[in-house]
Amino acid sequence: MEEKKEEKITNPLVNGEAAVKYKLNIEAPQSGVERFYFWVLNFMKTQKPYGLSLKVDKIKDLFSMTETSAYFGATEQKKAIQQDRAFQFLRVLGEMNKNLFQLVRELRIIDERLDYYTRSDEDDEAAEIALKGLWTSVVEGGGRNPDSVYGLQTQLGFAILPDLFFAINPRNTKEIEKHIEGYDKGKGVGLNRKQKELLKRKLFQFLSWKEHTHKELKQRKTFTLKYLRQFYLSMRTYINWIRPYLKSAKRLQMQLQADSPELVAAFDTTLVDLELMGYKEDKEKKYFPLILIKFRYVTMPQMAYQEEYQRGAIHTGRTEITFEGYGATKEEVEEYKKKQEEEDVELINSLSGSLEALGEELKKYLEEAGEEKFGVDKKEKDKEGKERNVVMRILFGNPKKKKEEEKKEEQEFEGALEPIKALGGAFKELFSFAKIKKKKEKSAGPTSQKEEAEESAKKSLDVMYLVLKKSHGMLG
Repeated sequence: MEEKKEEKITNPLVNGEAAVKYKLNIEAPQSGVERFYFWVLNFMKTQKPYGLSLKVDKIKDLFSMTETSAYFGATEQKKAIQQDRAFQFLRVLGEMNKNLFQLVRELRIIDERLDYYTRSDEDDEAAEIALKGLWTSVVEGGGRNPDSVYGLQTQLGFAILPDLFFAINPRNTKEIEKHIEGYDKGKGVGLNRKQKELLKRKLFQFLSWKEHTHKELKQRKTFTLKYLRQFYLSMRTYINWIRPYLKSAKRLQMQLQADSPELVAAFDTTLVDLELMGYKEDKEKKYFPLILIKFRYVTMPQMAYQEEYQRGAIHTGRTEITFEGYGATKEEVEEYKKKQEEEDVELINSLSGSLEALGEELKKYLEEAGEEKFGVDKKEKDKEGKERNVVMRILFGNPKKKKEEEKKEEQEFEGALEPIKALGGAFKELFSFAKIKKKKEKSAGPTSQKEEAEESAKKSLDVMYLVLKKSHGMLG
């Protein structure tokens, strides 16, 4: 328990220990509240000097509503359609899952049988005896068939036949007579002509069966492997088809607590929680600036009918926006995302769990069938790595040019003021204060990379907070 507490304390994102935090409450009883979310999203993603040029991830997207609202009925109807489609695919996948196990089991049996033939060709006496035992019991029918090896031993003069049959092991039909004569002379058995003829006949039948069944098993394995690959691709296709329906059904399900004081059963109310994360990761530094924008909407949805289209909801009401700035590491961001992730991925992962349950055995057979994408194709992985590097260069620039960009940082900061200079002198005065503060802090110098990242996040929030208020007429 103590270790868990220490882990929570060391991650400011999980604890909500922001270096800077602003809060904005907006009442919009006559207009939609969506515009604030999309304004913030676009401002975070837009390149400088018209935005913050950040990489944006959506961390949270939850909602709940009162059961008596018209919006609740429309949402439940859409969710039922998604659930019905998902159930149909799940039923098909259930049947395919059974057949998949049977295919893998069949391939395992074929491999075991082929191992007998391979080792027999390598002069393994035990494997040859196993094949002969299989032939006498399955093909000849054992002692129930009077013409079999075991059936003939009951006749006069042929009691020694089973022992001779299992002791003499020619490699092919041409060597049968030579091996029989060699065994007879070497052991001094003294076989008569009838015994030799019968032994030749049985060994010839066995070797012919062995040769043909070996080829047949190889062909059967090749066919089964190709069918397994086709079957596997079909299952993956169904899984890819079902994922959107499961995700949609999950997203349409109310995920916030129904006992929230904002939700009153008699009122037509909707509660929405959204959270955006914006950051610009620096490979050369452990800490990088990160901002969290949290939206909480308490709205009254109004169902609006549109011509030649289905009805949709217009949300009006109160918006609470919380701006938080941090200096974070990549590990802290990943930990925060895992803790904040509300989507139930277990159901989706269980779809491919049956494939993973077969483990290395299924993987081995798919590789034999030529399936390269069971795991991660190496070529595709290299391609994704190259694409990721290109995206990183586009988003964050070339590290070699970083010093030149730092020299231009102050010019870019002043350039950010250009689009809004016409909005009024009061806003310019507010930014001149931020500019003076920037120069002072730069001359003093940060005491650590974390403080430097926090200062950068604070400046980004200052810009966003002030531009948001000014652009929506909240500043005089």
